Amino acid sequence: MLNKNLPTALQNALEMSRLLTATDFKKLVFKRFDGGHHNDIYRVRTDKKDYAVRLSKKPKKRLGYFSEEFHNQKIAAEAKIAPQILYADENTGTLIYPYIVGAPVTREHLLNPTFCGTVTRAIKTIHSLKKPFLYHHNFLRSIEKRQDRTFGKNLENCPQEAKKLAIYATRAMELVRGNPVAYTPCHADLILDNILKVNNHVTLIDWELSGMSDPHEDLANFICFGNLTPKSIDMVLSHYFNTPDPIGRARTYLFIVIILYYWILRHAEDLIKFPDSERLLLKQQRRLNEANDVIVSQDYKKSVIILKKNVTITPKIKSAEAQNNTPQSATQKPMDKEYK
Repeated sequence: MLNKNLPTALQNALEMSRLLTATDFKKLVFKRFDGGHHNDIYRVRTDKKDYAVRLSKKPKKRLGYFSEEFHNQKIAAEAKIAPQILYADENTGTLIYPYIVGAPVTREHLLNPTFCGTVTRAIKTIHSLKKPFLYHHNFLRSIEKRQDRTFGKNLENCPQEAKKLAIYATRAMELVRGNPVAYTPCHADLILDNILKVNNHVTLIDWELSGMSDPHEDLANFICFGNLTPKSIDMVLSHYFNTPDPIGRARTYLFIVIILYYWILRHAEDLIKFPDSERLLLKQQRRLNEANDVIVSQDYKKSVIILKKNVTITPKIKSAEAQNNTPQSATQKPMDKEYK
């Protein structure tokens, strides 16, 4: 079934999947898309079939993660918020699913109250799934380790312009830990490119980082990744917390600051390697400005007050992560959570 126009890796993946006939191979057309650092993505079409094919660029480095990703996506597909998996190879990371004819969600889409509700409900559906995901995240601990590595345990290497935020973020982490919630299934990579608008519905793709995590962190990630306007943020929180949940809402606001601080830590690490990079300096300053805008907002100040009054455990004695007895994968990997 050789098609001389196909890249070898794509040819091998399609042959292994047995989804195409010899006739399909002769008639198919394909197009490559940028799949980021880890993957190549192809659209493969025949007369009657249309597939998305993901090929891992570095399968050996990702070996062991693929089974967890595929397990989680299958659960999400059952809830109709992810594409159905047609073929998956846990050894190579090859993944094939029906091509989704849609477009990534934009900030402008989220200004529409109805569609903003559609996206937010999809995220809440993930967090409400009854079947547990594999892999257990510990985002707060990964931040602390990165902070110690970059700024020092006592912030002795922290730039003056970031020190105020570091102190606020540390206090925010103590407060969310002092108000723990049960971990739920989470997507963990809710950039707008991973949320496809299909008519008036949405489908979520790229489940590589999915696992059991804090749902309010996942929601805050969506807000930060989307760089949402204050109006959109208010709509997202109103749709997500459609029944009163002052603690959940407050935790989400604090996670926004924590996530922005995480990004600043990553930029700081990169600046150690490339100290003269104007692009990195601008990104660092933009994140600092965004975080400072949140910290001075009334919503953030109210959130801090709410969580201070409701602290149920002492963070230094027992963390929120320790409260979660959620199933984990057999190979518990200390992966530092990596965002795009």
